[in-house]
Amino acid sequence: MTQISAISAGDMNIPAKEILPLWQDRIGAAVTGEHWLDFTAAGKGKGLHLLCTHFGIPQENTYAFGDSYNDAPMLRAAAHPYLMNIAPTDLKAEFATQIDDVTGVLKTLGY
Repeated sequence: MTQISAISAGDMNIPAKEILPLWQDRIGAAVTGEHWLDFTAAGKGKGLHLLCTHFGIPQENTYAFGDSYNDAPMLRAAAHPYLMNIAPTDLKAEFATQIDDVTGVLKTLGY
């Protein structure tokens, strides 16, 4: 994956409100920390879809674990999204299933 990161001494959420809409239809872009903005050639959601297609995995069998804005497209694409409890508050409002550790989920799945 090709990625370019931008850093700001201030809160990146302020310029991101103007920058992200300009790029959202062309490349992946997400705030990945208070001071960071990442641009990627392919988003994680698209990557999940491509992997499922390539390996013949039904979408309903997909699980995703994430903790940041750059994980949101992947979580939206997965049938079973798990958000880590350390994630930002607004992501917690979007993803109802929140966990502290992936170990319990993986054990339940037989891994």
